[in-house]
Amino acid sequence: MNKFLLAYFILSASNLASASQCLNIFTKNDLTLSEYDAAYNELLKPIKLLDPNPQPLKVSDISHKWHGDPKSQDPVIVLIHGLGGSHFSWNTVAPLLHKKTGARVLTYDQRGHGRTKDEGLTFTSELLAQDLNELFKFYNIQDAILVGHSMGARTAMEFAYLFPQKVNGVLVEDMHMMGRKTVLSHHRDIAIKIKNNLSGKSFQSENEAFTAIENVFDKNDIEGIEVFFEQEIYVNKKMEFTVSDRAHVSYLYYAQGLQKDFTRELRSTNKPLLFLAATIDPVLFGKGIDHIRTNQPNAEIIEIPFVGHSIHNKIPGDFIQKLIKFMKNSRTKESA
Repeated sequence: MNKFLLAYFILSASNLASASQCLNIFTKNDLTLSEYDAAYNELLKPIKLLDPNPQPLKVSDISHKWHGDPKSQDPVIVLIHGLGGSHFSWNTVAPLLHKKTGARVLTYDQRGHGRTKDEGLTFTSELLAQDLNELFKFYNIQDAILVGHSMGARTAMEFAYLFPQKVNGVLVEDMHMMGRKTVLSHHRDIAIKIKNNLSGKSFQSENEAFTAIENVFDKNDIEGIEVFFEQEIYVNKKMEFTVSDRAHVSYLYYAQGLQKDFTRELRSTNKPLLFLAATIDPVLFGKGIDHIRTNQPNAEIIEIPFVGHSIHNKIPGDFIQKLIKFMKNSRTKESA
């Protein structure tokens, strides 16, 4: 996820006058599963009204790439990209990982990213995990190591919760597992307006594009408007100011997948977990690390010095070494 967009999301959340009561309980360590379910289901009600029957994507609608023969019996590693990314973010790591381990390495574009289909308004971690399961079923993948960067880490954790028999271990790259204290409707409503009024549209001038953005955002939200303009507008071959056709996706995901608290998933799993935490502009730090240690004391947490959020791109060699060691440890635990 782009750090400027992430910064805007965090700032806009902190500037809201009040947070939803059901989100306030997400940071409690004494949260029961029934309390969690009630709170999260309440959060999703508005989305469910607008998108009542979301379905996993067909494999033909999911852009993906194998490193290694998908029909072989070699172990499988699945690499899952972050918000705003695509399977191309693994272009350095994936072939090296296949070469060093002999494993089949699967990379793919999550829903609404890269060349994968953008369908509906539902971008929950549950639905993203079900999309991944379609790939597992199609290729008859019995089990795999999951590696998730940022948003992809939440997909991986949810997949491990929904389909534990298909997971040998999860490596989480710089992502906490807490819920966000923001009001769901704020980003949901912006996302719908962006999809209906901006995504994929072109404007003759910068002023015309800026005015259209102002009509979607709160006009007092100058920072939000400027960030959107910087990140989602490009000049096409006709010299028109064009909005990305996926401009709404980040907001839809933020209103759902990034809202979710993963206390339940942390507490319930018996799978090996490795968390890699960046130390420059990190997403996983402080309370996020404490939350993991409190709810899953068996998880291993390694802080990577002098590296930012995209650890696998900054130090691919070291990242692969840590992953290979994690895989060996995971096999040892499975056989114990």
